[in-house]
Amino acid sequence: MGAGLPLRSQFVLSSISMNLRSRDMRRSMTVSNWVHHHRFVATGLLLSTLWACSKATQSAPRVTTIPSQTVVGGSAFALDLSLWVTSPDGQAITYSVTSGGGAVVSDVYGQTFDTVGFKTVQVRATDTDDFTDFSFTVHVQTAEEAVIQAGTGLILLDRGTVNNATALPAGSQYSDQFVRVSSSQGLTDTFKAYLPKGPMVFERVTGSQTDLYVFDPSLLTTLQLGNDPGGFTDEKYEAKTSDNRIVFTSGLSTDPGLYIYDRVTDLTREISAV
Repeated sequence: MGAGLPLRSQFVLSSISMNLRSRDMRRSMTVSNWVHHHRFVATGLLLSTLWACSKATQSAPRVTTIPSQTVVGGSAFALDLSLWVTSPDGQAITYSVTSGGGAVVSDVYGQTFDTVGFKTVQVRATDTDDFTDFSFTVHVQTAEEAVIQAGTGLILLDRGTVNNATALPAGSQYSDQFVRVSSSQGLTDTFKAYLPKGPMVFERVTGSQTDLYVFDPSLLTTLQLGNDPGGFTDEKYEAKTSDNRIVFTSGLSTDPGLYIYDRVTDLTREISAV
């Protein structure tokens, strides 16, 4: 370095170079310390946030899956929720039914359901810190139902719970003890037969055409019998066999065929041309 300079000049230049290098090293160390410090703070904040979220989640009541329940129509249903709901902190839990009716008293949910079918009950479990919403399903398997002609439509009334009938909910035509099969406008529905476990068969007349249907009150579904996508043929009820199959005719009035429907297999086959 500076071979042609006097020794004193070389010493001064060397000192300046060392001072600059030392200053750069301190600056580099300062920046590095700042980065590490803020990285530590950010990591600490992240861990703190994760701990807070974990704490909130762990504080809420825990619910294990409640299997589908069954009950006979007209009977009181009861379910001890404490078998499925726990508080991780050992706190007392209170319950409120948010949908599906019924009430919870001393951890036990209870209700007498109005009609057959699958009922979904929604409940909120609350402890001191938080709450958890959950639901379970109850299958009401049987009922004493009466078919009622309501104008040109059909409804079912559960005779086992008719004494529980209350005022009509706002905007409703029937109370909860009734199941609407149909509400035909310009059509006429007529009851024809009952099948085991609740389904019923009815005919629907539209002008000069007749169609045949099976209504399942448990699933609230309606199945049309026969193959008539264009709406040109008539399907008419003829009989119910001893093993609860439905015999009906289907086709043009001048050339109908005889068919049999099996509710168990959900299959229809032709017997013969009539």
